[in-house]
Amino acid sequence: MPDESETDVDSNTLQFDIFEDFLEEIEKEKLENQHRKSPEQMFRSLTDFIGGFKNWHLLYDDCKMEVVKFLDYKSRCRLGICSKSDHEIVNKTPIQVYSVQIIDNDSNHFFFSYDDFDTVTVRFQFYPKSTKEYELVFSQLGEDTQIRWLKFHLKKYPESRSLILKSCNYQEEAVKFAERIMKKGHFELEKLSVSTKKYPIENSCIKFLPRCKELQIGIDDVELIKWWLQRIPERIKLLGVYFIDDGSVALKIPSDYLDAPQVKLYAFDYEKKLIFQITSSFRLGFGDPATFSDEQFLNLKNKSISFNAITVSDDAINQFIKTFQKWINGNGIEDFREANLGSLEKRDEATILRGIDVRPWDEDFQREADAFIEDFKSVCGGGGRCYQITSRVDPYESLTLQFSDLGLYVYASGKKIIHNGKPCTRYSIPLLFF
Repeated sequence: MPDESETDVDSNTLQFDIFEDFLEEIEKEKLENQHRKSPEQMFRSLTDFIGGFKNWHLLYDDCKMEVVKFLDYKSRCRLGICSKSDHEIVNKTPIQVYSVQIIDNDSNHFFFSYDDFDTVTVRFQFYPKSTKEYELVFSQLGEDTQIRWLKFHLKKYPESRSLILKSCNYQEEAVKFAERIMKKGHFELEKLSVSTKKYPIENSCIKFLPRCKELQIGIDDVELIKWWLQRIPERIKLLGVYFIDDGSVALKIPSDYLDAPQVKLYAFDYEKKLIFQITSSFRLGFGDPATFSDEQFLNLKNKSISFNAITVSDDAINQFIKTFQKWINGNGIEDFREANLGSLEKRDEATILRGIDVRPWDEDFQREADAFIEDFKSVCGGGGRCYQITSRVDPYESLTLQFSDLGLYVYASGKKIIHNGKPCTRYSIPLLFF
């Protein structure tokens, strides 16, 4: 483990600018960002824009905010203590924050101690195409909170840094700090992942996340779903909900929550993809039931669907599969990819396949699509019975149905292509998540 240096800090005054290690890295990242001008170009643009810094006191607030957007983080902090008006200008000017993660008991704490201890990890990323993430690990130390992070050196082992927040709870301080980062970006981050028990919504400063495209939340209380849905746009690229309890309490997502626009709609703005994903580590990847009615299930317009479908009937699944003949001409789910309908109860194949022409994966199909079948078994597992369903609109388009002990899986696996001037089918597995 790396050596550790430690500092005491008052939790009420904790600000991001005390982490000099991160400030230095952020400035390096700015210089490496291809979309940013060089320091010389930025300086010339600024001075031309305001007519020289001697005119700073003459500028309107909106002009000052444009200038502050170009300042590095350290310069913002210094400007913020020059005067009360400058402090307000700095606070009103957002920094770019792309993503934030808040995670209970992440595995990375072994960098700081070989002994097991409870943690909340806060990760954040400033630029969407950056490979750099900044990470702080919060843990309880008696009545205090300890925050640790790693200082990286070229060709040297990382150095462990830490500070102590007096008389406070580590979980509350982790969430508070993460929300401070969001607030500095005016809550305009695009990605948020939260997996922590007892999220303190009573003290939360999150009102709305106007630019959020991806939200993944781990919850121990179904009421939190409603709280989060009220804070994200109706059109969203990825919505993930999973339970982080120990399985001792049976949780169900109420049916009325499943009528929320974020669940029912898919966003043309973001590649027409919305995933309402319900998972749980204690049930082999399938979560506690989302109580979809048959009507709610058939009204879903998502090209990728995954949930524990024990409340969805076999008749509804039959009707869902039959719409495949309409997908080609745009009357069904556009660009459908897959549906993972988990259920530990055995499905009635006869009901699901009623009125549908199916091709079993027999010896003939094995000879035709041997490579695809091997790939399918390695990725999706070889258990259960598989069938191919050909579209009535285009015979070169098809679905794969896989019946297993864990549920029913539907994949849009057969796609029409032109090979040597002739149409044929190319079989592949759509891999979007998991």
